[in-house]
Amino acid sequence: MRTLLICNNIKTSIDFISNKIKNDWIKTAEADKRKSQDINISSNKYFEIISEKSIYENFNFEKFNPEIIFIVPEINWERNGLNDGYKIALDILTDKLKNQFFQLVFLSVIDYENLFKNSEKDDRPLIEVFPHFDLLDNKATIGFDNYSEIHFKLIKLLVVSSKGRILRVEHDIGKYHSNFSGKDSEGHQNIKLDLFRQIDELSLFQVWTTQSMSELYNELENSRDLKEINAVFYKIGNCINEIKTNLPNEKSVENKKSDFNVLIIEDDERYRNLFSEIFSQFYHVVNPNLKGEIEMFPQYVEKANSKIVGFDINDAIDIISTQAKKYQIIILDLLYKRKNGSWLPFNGLDLYLLVRRINPHAAIRLITSLPREVVGKIIKTTIQEEIPLSHVFTKKVGYEELKNNIEDRIDEINLECRKKEKSKSVYSHFPKAGVFNWPSIPGLMNDLMNSRQKVYYEARKQSMELFELYRQKQLTIETKNWKKGELPSLQKKNSVEQGYFLDKLPKILTHRLIAIDQACKHPEFKIMTQEYLDILKYFTNISAINKSYFTSKLGFNGTDYDVIDPQYNYFQISFENLFPEEINIIINELSKNKEDLLLKDFNNDLYLFFSNILCDLKTYENWDELKLDFNPYIDKSYIDNKGEITLSQISKDLTFKKLENFLLSLINNYSNSFVEDIAIIVTNIGIHKALIKNTAISILIDNLYEIDSPETSEN
Repeated sequence: MRTLLICNNIKTSIDFISNKIKNDWIKTAEADKRKSQDINISSNKYFEIISEKSIYENFNFEKFNPEIIFIVPEINWERNGLNDGYKIALDILTDKLKNQFFQLVFLSVIDYENLFKNSEKDDRPLIEVFPHFDLLDNKATIGFDNYSEIHFKLIKLLVVSSKGRILRVEHDIGKYHSNFSGKDSEGHQNIKLDLFRQIDELSLFQVWTTQSMSELYNELENSRDLKEINAVFYKIGNCINEIKTNLPNEKSVENKKSDFNVLIIEDDERYRNLFSEIFSQFYHVVNPNLKGEIEMFPQYVEKANSKIVGFDINDAIDIISTQAKKYQIIILDLLYKRKNGSWLPFNGLDLYLLVRRINPHAAIRLITSLPREVVGKIIKTTIQEEIPLSHVFTKKVGYEELKNNIEDRIDEINLECRKKEKSKSVYSHFPKAGVFNWPSIPGLMNDLMNSRQKVYYEARKQSMELFELYRQKQLTIETKNWKKGELPSLQKKNSVEQGYFLDKLPKILTHRLIAIDQACKHPEFKIMTQEYLDILKYFTNISAINKSYFTSKLGFNGTDYDVIDPQYNYFQISFENLFPEEINIIINELSKNKEDLLLKDFNNDLYLFFSNILCDLKTYENWDELKLDFNPYIDKSYIDNKGEITLSQISKDLTFKKLENFLLSLINNYSNSFVEDIAIIVTNIGIHKALIKNTAISILIDNLYEIDSPETSEN
């Protein structure tokens, strides 16, 4: 029996669960005489373990084709909560193995009752319908054949689909109502508890009904007799009918074309037409089209000024250079040839890096004649990056299977596009100008700030140590790891290697900190060029400074002032697109002697700004994630019962420092999913900066969102 275990990466836990599964399988197989080599899950051939998110994302589910999947709900890959495993289960049911039958069993260290009670409401249907096994129950034996294929289909119909969930609620409500009239007061109370659960379920569909679920909940809570409870039944029935009417048909939603734009860079006309045909089923804009034409958009004007031209693979670099920002999905081949069969002087990896530089938010897919695994190794060897195998399609399987493989991944592509569309506007946690915009560097920096944080933190640690030596006036040309403070050469711009950049990164970060330190000493953040050069001469070989030092080599946004008399030259830094550590240093410098000032006394507009952010339920629901040392809510139980927050529930004891720490926490936790919603609230409320009238707070708000600055000069 092909068995898949999905769990955390704690070795003792893996060993315990694996042994439990294998031992219980032996008991089961012996009991019904099925034990044989063909179904011996003790063999690695039949038993696979996924213990990390990266392994899950690259696992070939279709190839392994599991007959039974065990999932530990407390998987803790992302959310550090009870329910991570249920999100994985839903992904497998609706995507990875959406057309296959398999046994699904949850293995938990928490008993069923507490698991259900403490789980999120949108996970509870999975807890109800799929078997759960308590790992701490020594007497229980894991089951391997828990339900039929017909039952599995019914589960997917009634639990996984939206329409099915509504029908199931309607069924349960009808059952409760038919048994309601003859109940005594204790029976009525039990029915009310059941109704609370159903209202929780219906709240997932709040967008499809005008009936407020919180009002319905309160009405049920306050009901005292048969008549009042019956009134709630009646309202729930109307609510269900309204949801059923308004809920979109799921097939029509799946088949609805997306507004994401698709660009196909393929040299073989047959495959180009095939890809255009496939993607045109799902997207409105696909270029080139079946006629071999591509719509060319001028870089800085509206779509109405676009023109239709014939597609030519020789123009691929120009097309990407001028058009890539217009597309959310870009399809590349690995090797490109001219019509006479000779190779073109560029390949798919050249184009991949070019796309990453020009439009790092694009979803890129490679479609090639080579096997996927071979492509993965080539990419890792040549550009030192890893691309998920699900992002690579092979032509070797033939037209029909290739078509099916692409269509099966459309939902995944759309999900990636939606996430990247969001991330385009949310806080940019590293600079985007100068050296940080050189070829391949934006992609590298994104990796360093996310999947390769250890490398980034080592560079940051070095820079902080060097900066501290500078502050103590102990930094010299000969200081270890400083290497005379040499910065990247502008001649390397178009051929920079990642190893070269990583070697220079600690020096770049240190120079940035020194520049910021100097800027903070001026009320308008100006760095007087001659004074700054006199400082650098003590620990670098730099003999002259111009705009390219600040913009090209250090990646700052800002403006310079250049006159004949050098003593009046300066560069004025714009504090945007900064590193989190830099923002902390700036704010600490700007906020001295303001820590204990009450906002309502210091600046009432700031107090109202912060209070209105705190009144939003999304901020309230994610407050604990911020890990701040204060709680601004006066009565959390009152808020939980009412389901809303007013200014009267916000503490008056909000200080300037608390507001700063709140915004800094958002910046420092940029990679966590909860930040997005709160960042949008902050920037929406703080959009009229005239009300804020505080430099430190304005800088913090600006750095929650990416500033799309024009490219700086490389002079």
